[in-house]
Amino acid sequence: MTKKITLPLLIIFLTIFNISAGWAFFDVKSEDDKIVTEFKFLPYNIANVKILLSSIEKIKSDIAGELEREGKKTEKIALDANILACDLIKERLSILLDRASKPGAGEADLRSYYTKTMRIWYSLEASVCADNMEKKNIVQGAFYLIKMGVRLLGKPFVVRIPSCRDTDAAVGADKAALESRGLCASDGKIVSGEAMANMTARQISALEPAGESHVYRPVSGNPIDRFSELEKEITELTRICPGGDPDFDLQQARSVFMLEEVKTTATSPKVSAKDRYGFSWKFKWGNEVHTEILATRLYCALGGRYADLKYVISAGEAPLVLQPEGDKDGELKTLDDMITRFKNNGTRNFKMIDWVVPGGLQKSPDGKLLGHGRVDEQFIKKYKIKNKYLGAWYVWFKESSVSFNAPCAKRIGAAAFSDLGALDSRVARGSIIFNMLLMNFDAKDANNKMVLLYNPKTQKFDTPIEYQHDLGCILTASVLEKLTAGEINELDWKWMAKFPGIIGFNMGVMYHPVAWKKATYADAMWMARKVCALEPAVWEWAVSQAKWPSFAGSLLVERLKSRRNQLIDIFDLAAEGFKPFPVNRDLTIKVPADGGVIDFPVLNGRIVSPDKSITVRNAENTQHPEGIYATKSRLDD
Repeated sequence: MTKKITLPLLIIFLTIFNISAGWAFFDVKSEDDKIVTEFKFLPYNIANVKILLSSIEKIKSDIAGELEREGKKTEKIALDANILACDLIKERLSILLDRASKPGAGEADLRSYYTKTMRIWYSLEASVCADNMEKKNIVQGAFYLIKMGVRLLGKPFVVRIPSCRDTDAAVGADKAALESRGLCASDGKIVSGEAMANMTARQISALEPAGESHVYRPVSGNPIDRFSELEKEITELTRICPGGDPDFDLQQARSVFMLEEVKTTATSPKVSAKDRYGFSWKFKWGNEVHTEILATRLYCALGGRYADLKYVISAGEAPLVLQPEGDKDGELKTLDDMITRFKNNGTRNFKMIDWVVPGGLQKSPDGKLLGHGRVDEQFIKKYKIKNKYLGAWYVWFKESSVSFNAPCAKRIGAAAFSDLGALDSRVARGSIIFNMLLMNFDAKDANNKMVLLYNPKTQKFDTPIEYQHDLGCILTASVLEKLTAGEINELDWKWMAKFPGIIGFNMGVMYHPVAWKKATYADAMWMARKVCALEPAVWEWAVSQAKWPSFAGSLLVERLKSRRNQLIDIFDLAAEGFKPFPVNRDLTIKVPADGGVIDFPVLNGRIVSPDKSITVRNAENTQHPEGIYATKSRLDD
């Protein structure tokens, strides 16, 4: 039954929500859709390019000075992501001046190059800012809460796209003027707005974006191979880039992790760790363990140029080595130390002991939890880690996710999702379909990133790539009840609705990128076609990579296929030969249980309560502490 919530009650709820997140209502700090809301974009002209060249030198000097004061060595400063970004911006602005000085320089190309350079600057500014969240007074804060409430409750009318009466009729000049720019026909030539006026929405939706290799690549071959191709690329670049290791092996890298520190700024429980090669990884628990892996696999399968390499680590797969006794600065030498640190950080709804494999835990005489064992010579030889860890405690977890901070990809800051060319970008606009398909209510600038990828040809970090970085908050439950992710039962079989003039998405969002508001029917159809082209094997593969229990994964595949099928109907893709997949909305899964009993973890298309299924109960108790039937909220104590 739908809950009715009045606006005053909504404001009260969201006020409590903000306070529970560590904000004060009369001094609200909040992230808007744009993370750099006061970004100063100078119009393109030669005078402004020269001003920016002078400014970037000053910014680089300030950054380098701060790094020196922190005690960073010269060689480390030279490879700092923000320093590299400054160098790349300077190089591109110099190239721009040179090109502009030559006869026959195309004004449109120069402006495009300038805008892409300023996107790097935007990411640099997002990275450099010590605090990107603006303080809001009481009026601004109340307005912010009301706006957020409308977005959460206004489904399916808030997040929407224009509908199309006839997909195969010419759109006309007025609608053609609203379409994305820089789109290419099959011959590689850019199609003008005038030409689009005589094209149909279907024909416009078939055009591909030009010059967006920093965001997207058309998919060829098996979409499943896209992620493994990315793994191979990152592995090869990590072997040859400055600060890399010629012996790097991705499989070996995630066989063991050494704890560095607990992350205190995130809403999900995280720690930073090093692998056997000394490279950084993010170790994560909570209700996004599975969701991020699913989303990144589908993101790559649909043409995403880059994604963080993320993996689920199951029980017994990779130990976490705690800080050794000889580490004078280390305060995380035992499991008890970690548990205490998370408590002190106020990480909501996270009891680390629930995630630890219970068998074999050792305690001190006073009952302090130490770990599953100490690192010995055999351990060091097996995992090929440094001798300094001899005697350190290590811990096995039921499950976690890990994310590789590759040395060949220097991460800067947020990528502009609502400005600087994004509003004319088919990729940015069309991403509304991908995000709504997976119920991502947390899409904002801050959850996009730019990296500078190492270029073997130039031997520089001069390849800027943008991507959706934090995709864990998908498969979301209503945030008016709890803030969570991975709610398979909450993923609606049908998720879009047609109304006069619009197509609405049946979910609330916390953030609404401006690029989505500019999306046309053709932009959405472009992405819808790519989603519908994924065969059942791709959906099954992506879900299997996330390592949900098999019964939960089977149900999730059915729900995703159903959502894919609706795209065929909404965008009239049957006319192009797309056919709906068979979907079992009444899926029931039988599992043998102890004593000859037949258990039903999935009944009539829903995962059942652990009270009613021993299979679900065992899965939650032994492998998936975040919950399978209903994931734990971050707002609960």
